[in-house]
Amino acid sequence: MYIKHAKILNYRALQNISIPLMQFSVLLGENDVGKTSVLYALDSFFQNKKISDPECFFKKDISKNITIALTFDDPPNDLDLEKCKRNDNTIIISKEFAFDKAPVAELILNDGSKYKVDKNILKNWFSTDNFHFIPVRRDLNIQFSMNKTSLLGKTLRAKMKSVIDSGDVNESLLKLQQALKESLKDPQDALQGFLQEQLHNEEIKLNFEDLSIDPVEGIDFSIRISDDRVDDILIQN
Repeated sequence: MYIKHAKILNYRALQNISIPLMQFSVLLGENDVGKTSVLYALDSFFQNKKISDPECFFKKDISKNITIALTFDDPPNDLDLEKCKRNDNTIIISKEFAFDKAPVAELILNDGSKYKVDKNILKNWFSTDNFHFIPVRRDLNIQFSMNKTSLLGKTLRAKMKSVIDSGDVNESLLKLQQALKESLKDPQDALQGFLQEQLHNEEIKLNFEDLSIDPVEGIDFSIRISDDRVDDILIQN
């Protein structure tokens, strides 16, 4: 599935534009004509969050709503999407953004009528989980790092998430998480004993919680501490 057409009203430098697109498209133009505004408009569409910055509205006029309507071609064969398709096998979704309010998303049918899009359809098919905005930097050391906003980092994370969601990897990660929790018991007991001795407080108890595993980010967990005066607070506090 790809974006075939974009219509954008009242977004940043764009008062009213209509752009045909292909699976690979290049935007050309002089500085300050709205190329970046087009890309940020697409990102706002998929982020699906309210727009609270007046700078995002054409001439900062927040009295006029932003409208971003995208036409999607070659949608996959999915039962949820069948009711969204038009006669030409495209799907048109229009989102209207009033200032500082959640966007309203509507499907546009063949006869021009509209109806509200189910939130699960938006999340599963028309969100940043499926369409990724990747700002490009000229520094290749950054672009090919594993930073969350870099070209390589962002695309690899998206692919790994797709693999984990679609296969048996998630079950393996849960097994790994359980094994790591069990392996933390010895260092937890050792650190707890050390603190009890150094602080002359036998009431000190440690709790290693919230352990999470990310295939890219690695392992993360919090350490919480309790005694006769405090109960289960983060150790750094």
